[in-house]
Amino acid sequence: MKHNNVKLKVICFLLISVIPLSAGVSCRKKEQRPASPETKEEIPKELVSMYQKAEDIFTEVEKLQEELKKPEPPEQETGGEQKKSQGQQGEAEQQGQGEQAKQQSDTSAREEKIEKTIEKVTGMIKEMHSDWNSYETTAMDDNSRKEDISDFEDALDRLTVTAEGKNPVDVLTLTNQLTLHMADFFDLYKGNPDASIIRMKYNIRQIYLYGQQGEWDKAELQSLEIDPLFSRISAMAKPDRESKKLLEKLRLSLEDVKNVIGMKNVELINIKKEIALKNLDQIKEKAM
Repeated sequence: MKHNNVKLKVICFLLISVIPLSAGVSCRKKEQRPASPETKEEIPKELVSMYQKAEDIFTEVEKLQEELKKPEPPEQETGGEQKKSQGQQGEAEQQGQGEQAKQQSDTSAREEKIEKTIEKVTGMIKEMHSDWNSYETTAMDDNSRKEDISDFEDALDRLTVTAEGKNPVDVLTLTNQLTLHMADFFDLYKGNPDASIIRMKYNIRQIYLYGQQGEWDKAELQSLEIDPLFSRISAMAKPDRESKKLLEKLRLSLEDVKNVIGMKNVELINIKKEIALKNLDQIKEKAM
């Protein structure tokens, strides 16, 4: 009987010891935080640098386009017209010489701006070649497709040659195509919205570029890509109130881009394009 009492005490002691331990383990399990959402993989700096240079090319060439829209310096008045306006031949000749000098100065300044822009753009393209040389092996290591690498290299080479021709629309078109190929590389780094945002920017800009060339049917077809991309971007955005507001702002600006295509007005498309691009930047900065 005494032996049985000892066994009973031992069993009771073990039960008392185990129950708090089990409870402690149970509590710790309940306190564990849920798994965190997919983290953003780091995007190689060379790839980011290339894309930023492409954006800088857009800025520089579009500024040049605005400069080229300004009217040419007026032609010098004829001697007879100068005489009528001034009343004296000597004064008219002096004024004519002054106007001619001003016209030559304005023309020289205009040509200088064009040359400086082209020089700046070609310099950025050369830097992109260097960035690509540094990034290419990384792209291979990160399982980029051979076709994507080949397409990018071809687009970069064509942009390099085209920039020498000093045609702003051609430079913008090839720069835009280059960014589309870059999006394939941004896709390699999970958890980032960059690829979808770059593709959206490509479509918005391409609509405008088609408009500049009078190819409005192609602009209409290009606009069909906008809604699927917007859905993709919306799915990656934060669920908070500010992000939803920014998404709605973006959606409305994209609708504006699509709606004005039928008006076939390049300046109007340009205004709507700039608003949509600005909204996309806000989405990436504040809603992703």
